[in-house]
Amino acid sequence: MYGTPIFYTLDTMPERLLWVMKLNPMYHFLNTFRNLAMFGVIPGPNAWLGCVFSGLVFMAPVMLVFGKLQKNFILHIAYLRSRKWM
Repeated sequence: MYGTPIFYTLDTMPERLLWVMKLNPMYHFLNTFRNLAMFGVIPGPNAWLGCVFSGLVFMAPVMLVFGKLQKNFILHIAYLRSRKWM
């Protein structure tokens, strides 16, 4: 998440590192929102597909892990709250 280009554009990145930045799942969401909010440009279908694809790719493992740990999930939250971690 720290590599997400929130306050800088990809123009400032070296050309050889652009592919790494585009692997960041937040890149697609922020780039789409930046185009809408700052430039008034409606992104094309590829931008929307990038958002959907990156969201699904990173949601699938989270859902699998949550499915396995769902039974004890509330116990972990209660433990963290009792330790003032949340």
